[in-house]
Amino acid sequence: MTTDDRLENLVRDHARRAYGLALALTGQSSDADDLVQRAVLVAARKRALIPLEGAWPWFARVLTLEARNLRRARRPAAQPEEVMRVEDHGNSDPARLVLDRELAQALGRELEALPDHEREAVALIHVSGLSYREASAALALSPSTLSQRVKAALDRLRKRLGMDEAALCATLGLLGRTPPPGGLETAITRWLTATKTTAGVGLASAIGGLIVSKKLIVVTALALALVAAGYGLIETGYREEGLDGARGGSEAATAP
Repeated sequence: MTTDDRLENLVRDHARRAYGLALALTGQSSDADDLVQRAVLVAARKRALIPLEGAWPWFARVLTLEARNLRRARRPAAQPEEVMRVEDHGNSDPARLVLDRELAQALGRELEALPDHEREAVALIHVSGLSYREASAALALSPSTLSQRVKAALDRLRKRLGMDEAALCATLGLLGRTPPPGGLETAITRWLTATKTTAGVGLASAIGGLIVSKKLIVVTALALALVAAGYGLIETGYREEGLDGARGGSEAATAP
């Protein structure tokens, strides 16, 4: 299997979970799509490191780290003045709840409002489906610390959304299977196409840089030749006039 095959298999096999995790980490569909694209580009640059088996924990870590970079690059979104409460009567079907647009928006807002470390913990466990061992490795945490963060996140979400923990966990799990706008296959094609476009741009830049470097070498060589020629004429003039000892110390600057 080539490294290109590894990359394509990674994206196709885990696209839905990747988008769901990105949605939990960012809280907005547009940001989620951007995050997955960034993570795919990272995976493309490091395709030789993609595990042949069990690649999802590796990719989940890439998504989490890129989410941190994305948050640092953007100003925090303004928090909503009023948080919608969702009534849960104990017999609500989680599949129907997650399809409720208002609930999905409220859940996204509340995930975004969580402290970063709690959001990452609950997203990796209850949205991406990683085990505690896998999530602990992805976040470089002890299992006990991870467990504490997950519990704290669930407590906040449960209180803010007015849901019991079972319904909340089920809804988070279904969030991980939410397809991107426009459909999963369209998104996969877009994400993979970007890696080829970026590679093409990188190659063109490298070639362009090489051409520029060669031009600089040619120009520098020509300049040196002209300086040498001029220096020879000046040297002759100095000798003819008997002024060898009167020359000033001039310095010629050449491009590297």
